[in-house]
Amino acid sequence: MKKKNLLLMLLAVMALLLIPISVQAAAKPGTVKLSSIKAVDYNKINIKWKKTSGTTNYIIYYKEAGSKKWIKIKTLDNTKSSYTHTSSSKYPIVVGQKYTYTVKAYNKKTKKSGRYSKTGLTTRTIPATVYGLGAGLTGDNTVNVSWNPAGGTTHYVIYRKANDSAPIKIATVSSKYTKYEDKNPVEGVTNTYFVFGYSSKFKVYGDGSNTGVSIKVKKKVTPTPEPTSKPENPGDDNNDNNHG
Repeated sequence: MKKKNLLLMLLAVMALLLIPISVQAAAKPGTVKLSSIKAVDYNKINIKWKKTSGTTNYIIYYKEAGSKKWIKIKTLDNTKSSYTHTSSSKYPIVVGQKYTYTVKAYNKKTKKSGRYSKTGLTTRTIPATVYGLGAGLTGDNTVNVSWNPAGGTTHYVIYRKANDSAPIKIATVSSKYTKYEDKNPVEGVTNTYFVFGYSSKFKVYGDGSNTGVSIKVKKKVTPTPEPTSKPENPGDDNNDNNHG
C-alpha cells in the first residue's frame, strides 16, 4: 500500500510540474501566414493574414522593398486579420515606391512572439484614377477638357482619339492644372479624351478615366473671299476699238 501511495504521489507531482509547461507552450504564438496585399488607393495599402493560436496581438511591420530594417506601424488585438495602412508623415507611402509588409503574432502574457514571414508581401501604389471629365467646344473649334483633381499625381497626361482610331498622347500638364485647351482637334469627327494621373519620381501612371469624354467637332467653314475690285467689262475693249 505504501508503494502504491508513493507512486500516486509521484504521478501527481509530475502532473503539477507539467501543467505550467503545457500552458506556456500553448500560449506561445504560432506562425502568421500572410494571405494577400493590395494597394487600395494612392496612399493606402491593405494587408491580410490568417489568424494563429496563442495570440493576444498582431503587430504589423513595413519597409521599403530591399531594405533590411522593419518598421513597426501598428499593434492590433487578436480579433483582427486585416489592416489598411494609410500614409502619414511618420509612416509615409510614396506613390510608385515598392513596400514590403509582414505580420508578427505576440502574446502579452508570456511576452513572446511567434515566427513571421521574413520575405513578406510586396506592392506599390499608383496615382488615383482621374474622374469627372468634361468637354466643351468654343466657336473657333477649340475643345476645353476639364477633370477633377486626383491624388498622388505630379502631372496629368491627356490622350485623344478620333472616332475609332487609337488614342494618341497630345499633352502633359502639371498637377496644379485641371483643364486643357485642345486647339487642334480632329475636325468632322467625334474626339474622345482620356486623362491619366502621373507621378514623376518613380515614373508611374495611374489608371485612366473609365470611359473618357467625347465631343463632336464640326469642320470649319471657310467663307468665300469677296472680290477686291470689279471685273473689267469685256465690251469696253471693243468699244475702244470702234472709237479708234
